[in-house]
Amino acid sequence: MEFIRCPISGSDQTEDVFSVPDRFEPESGYSWQIQRSKESGLVFLNPRPDKQEIVKYYENEAYDPFVSASSSRSLFQNSYEALRRFISLRSKATKVLAQAKLPERGVYNVLEIGCATGEFLVELQNAAEPSILKCWGVEPSEKAVQFAKETYDLNVLQGELLSVEIPKPMDLILMWHSLEHIHNINDTLQKIHRILKEDGLLCVAMPNLQSLDAQHYCEHWVAYDAPRHLYHFSPITFGKLLKQHGFEIVDMESLPIDSFYNTILSEQLKAKLQEKSISPLTLLKALWIGFEAAVDGFNPSKASSVLYFIRKKSP
Repeated sequence: MEFIRCPISGSDQTEDVFSVPDRFEPESGYSWQIQRSKESGLVFLNPRPDKQEIVKYYENEAYDPFVSASSSRSLFQNSYEALRRFISLRSKATKVLAQAKLPERGVYNVLEIGCATGEFLVELQNAAEPSILKCWGVEPSEKAVQFAKETYDLNVLQGELLSVEIPKPMDLILMWHSLEHIHNINDTLQKIHRILKEDGLLCVAMPNLQSLDAQHYCEHWVAYDAPRHLYHFSPITFGKLLKQHGFEIVDMESLPIDSFYNTILSEQLKAKLQEKSISPLTLLKALWIGFEAAVDGFNPSKASSVLYFIRKKSP
């Protein structure tokens, strides 16, 4: 275990916010401490597992980014995977390409950091036609890397960004719910700044601490996802961090499907802690709160998950 300073301010002056369970093992009774920096306002896990200790917390087959590679799936996981493939991934690809403004019929270099099993890169390649996207992925999980290579013939490097060699400057860099998992967040953003072309686009999607579902569920908010999520950003705190690395947010969009995902799994977590199964009435309640959160998310700064479009600041 390691204690950390705020990655924005460098201060160790914090206040406790919540103690939260691991959503995969709530019955263990063990809780993780969420703290807020008194200087920057950033909320983060502290103390946290170090890079060697954290590995075991990704091994649960129910962990969503690796559902495609799972040997067995629940009904919810099958439904989630179908929605992700046929609605969510297509919507995200459309949003990214519209913001990237890549001229048609060109050849462009794309990197996804934390690409999991690779489905988004495949969707992006298909949506970009007739342009050609030369795609690379970086992913720590050996199992996910093997699946992406064997199933989609993708060029995926195993490891973290800081440990691999990126072959070319990138036109587009993607981080879908991955930045909040990275221990060396400042070093990672520095390297991203180096490998991104001057006119390139960085896209980062993350849960939003200022969302209606986060405020409603408090310590039961599934997106705290301790101990895998190390940081919990709002648009304000994320903007502060980016500014230190020569980046600026140029636009934001909401990801409304995440509202329903968060509320259903948050209710499920509450039920597990009470040693109950989720009832049809509770499910309806979750869907209603998800609907309210999605409507609230028409203002991206209040969305359940925010898709940030980021470019290098002009000198």
